[in-house]
Amino acid sequence: MVIPVYNGGATLAACLGALRASTRQDLELIVVDDGSTDASVTLAEAHGARVIRMERNGGPARARNRGAAVAKAPILFFTDADVAVLPETVGKILSRFEADPSLDALFGSYTLETPDPGFFSIYKNVVHHYTHQTSREEAASFWTGCGAIRRAAFDAVGGFDEGYGGATIEDIELGSRLYASGRKIRLLKDIQATHHKRYTFTSLLMSDVFNRAIPWTALMLRRTGPRNDLNTTRSSAIALLTAYTLLLGVLLGLVWAPGWALAAVSAPIFFVCNLPFYRFLWSAKGPGFAVLGVAANYWFYLYSGVGFWLGVLAHLRWRLGQGR
Repeated sequence: MVIPVYNGGATLAACLGALRASTRQDLELIVVDDGSTDASVTLAEAHGARVIRMERNGGPARARNRGAAVAKAPILFFTDADVAVLPETVGKILSRFEADPSLDALFGSYTLETPDPGFFSIYKNVVHHYTHQTSREEAASFWTGCGAIRRAAFDAVGGFDEGYGGATIEDIELGSRLYASGRKIRLLKDIQATHHKRYTFTSLLMSDVFNRAIPWTALMLRRTGPRNDLNTTRSSAIALLTAYTLLLGVLLGLVWAPGWALAAVSAPIFFVCNLPFYRFLWSAKGPGFAVLGVAANYWFYLYSGVGFWLGVLAHLRWRLGQGR
């Protein structure tokens, strides 16, 4: 069990408490402190974890690699300091590896519920839960919120890319290398954990654009793997396009009446592309939340489009750098 932490606070207590309450107790619990200035180290030691202290803050990729290097188990389980596994989660993970010797890596999803009562925390959690629960089991990615890898496979691809200095897509990038090397990765929907992260309007926007959309786009442009995986489905691409044609139609309509026709065509296409998700929002959280969720979803596509083009620019800079 490898958990990177940087000023984990109360969420670390929930994380470690949940692991100690697991039905499987034969666990090697390793907490890698990434330069915390709070009581994270003391808290981890109080829960019986082996604490590895980094000499400076270098990001979760570097911290996870350090934890994996000292771990003795043949299965490396990764989770985050703001995630609490369910009592049966670890047991299910180990049982799946024992039942399938050909399996190299697996990951699950967040539970539908999150402790934070804020709208953006709940909305983001529902999006993540829905995305993982409706994606195919055969995966070309990886996720460290609740995921595990055989040590042999982890070592074979070189672990996490420490070039990712912050909490971004270092797990997805690792998954892309695992997939490209022919490794078997599975998304198992019954393996779940609860996310304790709090999102605000601003923090969600910054996270989705700078920690997800930009680096993920750059990765997709240079990786080998399916394009219809997790958030990169064809319907999502169509929804992104129609989100902008809808906006363009409205803006044109304000000064040129035929512009409304473009908006009238774009709106139902966008809605239909996302209809399964909207139905899920309605059934899981009720009509009031669903209406707000539709608005938040449209806003997500608008700023994700900006992130996409910034990611294209990042990829072009990378290509130019490779050509030197």
